[in-house]
Amino acid sequence: MKLVSRGNAISSSDFYKKKMRARLRLFFVFISTIILLAVALVFLLRLDKFQIKGVEISDASSRVSEMKEKVIDDISGHYFWLIPRTNSFLYPRGRIEDDLLEAFPQVKEVTVSLSGIDSLEVKVVERRPVALYCQSDPCYFLDESGLIFSLAPSFSDDVYFIFSDEKTGDHLRREFLPAEKFQEVRMFVAKLESLSLSPRSLGLGEVTSEILLPSGARIIFRHGGDLGILFSDLASFLESEEVRGDRNFWSNLQTLDLSTPGKVFYKFK
Repeated sequence: MKLVSRGNAISSSDFYKKKMRARLRLFFVFISTIILLAVALVFLLRLDKFQIKGVEISDASSRVSEMKEKVIDDISGHYFWLIPRTNSFLYPRGRIEDDLLEAFPQVKEVTVSLSGIDSLEVKVVERRPVALYCQSDPCYFLDESGLIFSLAPSFSDDVYFIFSDEKTGDHLRREFLPAEKFQEVRMFVAKLESLSLSPRSLGLGEVTSEILLPSGARIIFRHGGDLGILFSDLASFLESEEVRGDRNFWSNLQTLDLSTPGKVFYKFK
């Protein structure tokens, strides 16, 4: 009988052949089982009852049909040419959320979830316009963070406060000001309203900003200054006798310059 050495073990050639055949059978059974399980899984994932058949967009005030089309497009097709993206357990939720946020600037948040086993519910949180951004037509909506997010229809002058600057290029999705600074400026404008000045717009220049009043008068102030101190200086000036004693002060006013700290300069028309 011939002996065959395999490493540290010694066995007969017949025994070795039987051992290899047994291993091959086990390997074949293992592979066959994996393939059968994979086929069974694909079959189950392709069952009609596990497919998304409807898409509902909720809490969106505009472009609902476009959003729905975008979602349907995202769940079209297959994974690896086998498993439908419409499968209720494997639909691309992250992709849907990212694509909606990218395609629709007015959308602030998106939440995608199943409604039952065969329906998809997409909840949308839209940005709330608080002001307009205008250089010329068209104007855009600004949200509370200072983001220019959507084209705006035509409004009468007193519906929204208007911001502007001298920047060029595509304005959509651009930050007018950093969120914290934008909130500070809005608070300053609101304080001006408490003084019955009724500001209409604010133009942001390279060095100074100008606030336009209904009479056509302009309030000028420098960037980067403390708006709280600026307001105090303005309020003190408006309480002065030269202003309170002149009934035609605002109708005659052309500019009110607050760009020099602690001082107020004004010019009549």
